[in-house]
Formats: sequence, structure tokens, C-alpha cells
Amino acid sequence: MNSVLTAEFYDPERKRWEIYNFAMEGLDAKIAKDISGAFIELTGHYHPRSRRQAWRSTKLLCFSIIERKLSLDDRCNDVLAGFAKYLNSGSRLKKTNGSHYNFCRRLVGWLAETSESVFWVRQIIQLFDFSREHKNSRDNDISFEELQKIVAVCKKEIAGVRRDFAVSLAIEKGESVSHPELTEEDVEIISVLISAAREDAWTREEIRAKIGRTINSISLREFRRFRELIYRAALPVYILLLVELAANPFAIMEMEMDCCEDDPADETRFFIRWAKGRSGREQQLSFAKAGKYSVLSLIELIRSLTEPFRGLAQSGDERILFLIRTGHVARRFCLQSLHDYLSDFREQYGFRYFTFSDLRKAVSNLIKVKKTEKDAKNHLQHKDISTTKRFYLNGKQSQQESFER
Repeated sequence: MNSVLTAEFYDPERKRWEIYNFAMEGLDAKIAKDISGAFIELTGHYHPRSRRQAWRSTKLLCFSIIERKLSLDDRCNDVLAGFAKYLNSGSRLKKTNGSHYNFCRRLVGWLAETSESVFWVRQIIQLFDFSREHKNSRDNDISFEELQKIVAVCKKEIAGVRRDFAVSLAIEKGESVSHPELTEEDVEIISVLISAAREDAWTREEIRAKIGRTINSISLREFRRFRELIYRAALPVYILLLVELAANPFAIMEMEMDCCEDDPADETRFFIRWAKGRSGREQQLSFAKAGKYSVLSLIELIRSLTEPFRGLAQSGDERILFLIRTGHVARRFCLQSLHDYLSDFREQYGFRYFTFSDLRKAVSNLIKVKKTEKDAKNHLQHKDISTTKRFYLNGKQSQQESFER
């Protein structure tokens, strides 16, 4: 890999280096080198998550340059205008395009001011209007009745997840297994898979070599939900945690294993803590321990489902609560994968379109109705109540009008 065309940053949270490769097919090498340098300069102090977002914007800029087949020798002065046109040709939301453009305008602007290349010096640094949509598909009002239905479905699914995982627990204890979907032969296969995992055998070939049994690929996929956490099983738990905590979806996805702590003043309650990247401070709420679907019960369920493969976690991920296994590697969840499963979830139960972020707004509005705006602010842990009002307590239309102003 050409080090001149890469940007490397150490991620202290994941305890590993992140490498951003600018050696893209069709991208002029000199342009790639200049953009790489600008990216390093502008994002060197960024939080890793913000840098990854900046990388997505930068890649789009590079793709627009590749599409136009530009080189450093061209007399082009409208890289940004071409980029704006490229963004508008896609299906992204206008506000998303605006975010991508604003970062790349800074990047090209930095090159125009510091580069010795005439190509960058002649660039026109102009503003483009990416007005937000009046109807934004990513901001949806969820009624109290809809929220109740979502919660009811999640509880029903979680009961099923517990029933499935009870099969593995019973096998581990040498107890008899009873499950409506499993035959005696199925239970025997699951038992073999559990034994194989103890020998660090996860693939068909490894199981055949170490355990002496032939397991087909269908069985590996079909019976996985009975012995470890999978995305579809995690989804209802994740949704209920979002409803209970009214927290940022990404923050909950990267919550840590030791997020719970007993309340020293009340043995029936506990504190749950998580980090919110943008605020730069820890979030904390107090909940009762008891309850079949309490926050503590949900977290203990995820701990149990990830325990069989937690030893496979990548460096920096071993402390993360939500892990998924792929072969011999366990890593933190991918938010896009969760969104994909949420799409299937909505379709399966006939729910109107909603996102994980919409749940946070729905819960804050419910708290406002049942209690006060101040209670909603405290639950969302905002410093200023104006933030709560603007982004969470107003309806979609007034929120969009506020953005437009």
C-alpha cells in the first residue's frame, strides 16, 4: 500500500489503527496525494466517529472527480460545482448532501489556501443551497399507540429469544430439552455445535476435523439462534433499550459490558451509564432492577447471548456489550445492518416507517405529556431545555420549519 496515498489514525476506543486509502482506481495520483494531505490536516483532531463521517464525504468528492476524469494538469476551476451536481444526482436526503458538501468545501478551501498547485489555487470556493426537505423520511412522529404496539411486539420476540437460548442452557446443564420447533435430532446437532465451540471449531471443516461430525451449512445458520446472539434476536432488545433510555442509537449500540452499577442508597435500583460521543460526557439514569423486561434483564440477556464467543472479540471490542460473531472474529455491531433488520421488522408487523432516532423523540414527547418538559429534558440529559424543545418536543412540521429558518 502506498503510504503517500493513505491516512492513518489510531483509534483509542477500538485500540487499533484506522487506515484510509486514497489510491482509488481512476483517481489521479497527484490529486489523491493532495486530498490525502488535506484530510489528515483537517481531521487529525477529530473524534474517530466524526473522522469516519468525514471519510464518507471525502470518498464522494473523489468519486465525483473520477467521474469527470480530472487530473492535476487540467484547467478546471469548478471541482466543488461538479461535486454539488454529483450529490444532487443521487438519492440521498438534501440535508445529508449539505453535510457532505460543507466538509468537502472546507477540504478544497484548505488546498486552495495552502497548496502550491495551480489546480487548487484556481478553484472557486462557493456555497450551494441544499435546503432541507419539508417532508423528511428520517423524521417521523410515532404516536403513543404505535409505540405501545412496537413495545408489545418486542416483548413477544424477546420471550422467543429467551426460549431459544434456553435450549443451549439446558444442554450445558445436561437437562432435557423441550422446544416446539426442534426434533431430537436437531437438539443433538445443537449439542455438537456447542461442544465444537469449546474446541474453537466454528466452520464445517473445523467441526469435522476436531469433533469428527459432518454438519451442513444450513444447520450452522439455522441453529445459530439457539446458541448465540444474532442480529435479528438483538433487534427487539435494542429497540426496548432505546425506548427505556431514550438514548442516542449509536451510543446504545456501543454501550459497554460494565454499564450497570448498584445504587448504594437503594438495593432495588441500579445506575446505567453510557458514553455520548458528541457531548463528551457520560450519561446516567437510574432504574428498578426488577421486571421481566427491565433494563437490567435486557442487558443480562445480551451478556448471556454473547458469552459463548466473547473470547473472539477484536482488540478494543471485548468490552462492548453488543457483539456479533463472523467466523473466528467477534466485532461490534454495524448500524447499517441493524437498519436493514429494522426494515424487515417493520414490514413483518405492518408498522409505518420509523427509525431508531424516531423512538427517542417519541419517548421524550410521551414524558412531556405524562409529566413536564423539564422531565423530558432531564431524561434526555440535555444541558439546555431549548435543545429538547427544538429537536424532540416539536412535531415534524414545526421542526422542519425551524431548520429552514
